[in-house]
Amino acid sequence: MATVYATVSDVEIMRGSSLTVAETSKAEALLQTVSAEIRLRGASHGVDVETKVSEDDDFADVVKSVCVNTVNRAISQTSGTEGMSQISQTALGYTLQGTFANPGNAYYISKNDLLRLGFGKQQFRGRDIYGVEGDNDNA
Repeated sequence: MATVYATVSDVEIMRGSSLTVAETSKAEALLQTVSAEIRLRGASHGVDVETKVSEDDDFADVVKSVCVNTVNRAISQTSGTEGMSQISQTALGYTLQGTFANPGNAYYISKNDLLRLGFGKQQFRGRDIYGVEGDNDNA
């Protein structure tokens, strides 16, 4: 089984409150999925995330933070007005309107999180079409 980079207790610590039973089961499933996505994103950028996490404690902390942030975004809309990006209230008309930042409760890894991992940078790739690698005489 592949490594999960954060735990439910990490999510609770960063959230500042304990999770309900339903949120805990959702967080456990999401942590596995987000960890797998981080490994896949790393592989597409030529980074072996498993190896880098085991060798670099700072990178491991950033990966854990990205996992926790992603899971928190996905489960943050379970109660009341939490997770709304815009809210409007009126008193005597009894109106409450709001726009959710993540209406489907889907998980997503933000662009800033990818940049923190080093996966949002541009890549340069080339292919030797002549079959002569390292031969600078043909310049």
